[in-house]
Formats: sequence, structure tokens, C-alpha cells
Amino acid sequence: ETTVPKPTEIPNAKPTTTYNPLGKYKVPTRTIYYKSSVMQGDDVKWVEASLKKLGYAIKVNGKYSKADSTIVKKKGLAADGHVGKKTLSKLISDIEIAVTKVAKVSGLQVTENTIEKASTDSSKEYNVSASWKGVSNASGYILLYATESTFSNNSKVGKKKTSVSIPNLKKGKTYYFKVRAYKTVNGTRVYGKYSTVKKIKIS
Repeated sequence: ETTVPKPTEIPNAKPTTTYNPLGKYKVPTRTIYYKSSVMQGDDVKWVEASLKKLGYAIKVNGKYSKADSTIVKKKGLAADGHVGKKTLSKLISDIEIAVTKVAKVSGLQVTENTIEKASTDSSKEYNVSASWKGVSNASGYILLYATESTFSNNSKVGKKKTSVSIPNLKKGKTYYFKVRAYKTVNGTRVYGKYSTVKKIKIS
């Protein structure tokens, strides 16, 4: 992004339809960069506010300073510190991930089922059915289960539905279960908190 377009507008930008996950200030339609005559404006505030939301110590004053440019470099968005089309796209993506909230899963229920095999085989198969309340914006769920309440050496099951059957559990063992939801945002999973832990002893 070292080449600054003349005039300094981002090619093919559509300012009236540009997604603004920050919900604040004006999304830049020009390349923002540090120069002797400091660039100012509401769009500079958007860049600064975005970086602040992502955890960087930065002042939101609408003046693109050398310090601002250095933060952009350190973040690895652009080696030259310019906020052009690619950097803007990355900022929007990162902000969308940062503002996404996924609710904690509730209502986890665990039930044991014992299934007798064919009459010629007296052995039995023990499995557990787990179900929970859905989260409205979830892309899917991750269920963990283990024989220790610390969930060390846990097993993981990924599901898009709100129920799962887990086979081949051992008789006499106590199992612990918890589940959380996630939403996939721009290829990145944003997770909610785990549900209350449920346990069951296979009898």
C-alpha cells in the first residue's frame, strides 16, 4: 500500500453500502496515511476507534499521527502504515469478529440409554443422549465429555444440531459433560461460554 492513489480514494469503494461493524464514525473511502500536513476527519476517527477496540493504546482524535501509523505497522496490517483497501478490509473483518457475541448454552440434559445387542450376544452397549437449548445466532456447538470434572483427556463432539448420542461408554464410570456454542465469522470461530456441567454414572 505504499503507492497512494491520486486522488487518494480507495478504488471501487462504495461508501453508501460499506459494512460498518463498529457502528461509529465514517468508514474511510480514501487511503489514510501519515504525512507532514496531518490527515484529519471522521474516517480517521473510525480507524483509530477500530484499533482501540482491538486493544491498542491509541487516542481517538481524528488526526492520523505518526504514532497511529506505527500501530498499523506493528499490527501487521500494512508495512508502510497506510490504511488502504486491504488494510480497511482486514480492520472491518477483525472488528466484526471482536463485536460478535455468542450466548452461553443452557438447558443441558444427559440421559443414559442401554441397548441390548442381538439375542445371540448377551453383551450390552451403553450410550448417553445429550441435548441442550439452541442459541439463536450459533453456527454450531462443541460438546466435551470426560471421566474427570477437570475435563483433562476429554473427548470432543462437534454438532450443528442441539442433540447428540455418544456410544461405547463404560459401565460403572462417571462422565462429565459441558457444551458451548460458536459462530463462524469470516472464517474464524467466536465461542460462547460453556454450559453448566452435567454428570452421569453409567449403571
